[in-house]
Amino acid sequence: MDSDNITIQLTHEDVEYLRNTDIFDQNQIEAIQNIQWISNSAAKLQLPPSLSESFRSTFTERLACVGFDENYEATTEGKILENLIDQFHSQI
Repeated sequence: MDSDNITIQLTHEDVEYLRNTDIFDQNQIEAIQNIQWISNSAAKLQLPPSLSESFRSTFTERLACVGFDENYEATTEGKILENLIDQFHSQI
């Protein structure tokens, strides 16, 4: 991939969420298919900054819908989404 891409470090839980959640557009789905495992519990994904920000937007929208319970505590999915929002932050 292009040297302007950023590398996202992912846990096994992150990858499972990305592969099993039906919230992504076609560009995001294609990117998810390029996840590379670097160990049994860690993976990486290289993305251009614009696509990384697109993922962050999707995660943020989903977080607003399902991320908190009636006491405003983060749900299990909310915690995953908060982590992914941080992971997909463009550093470029």
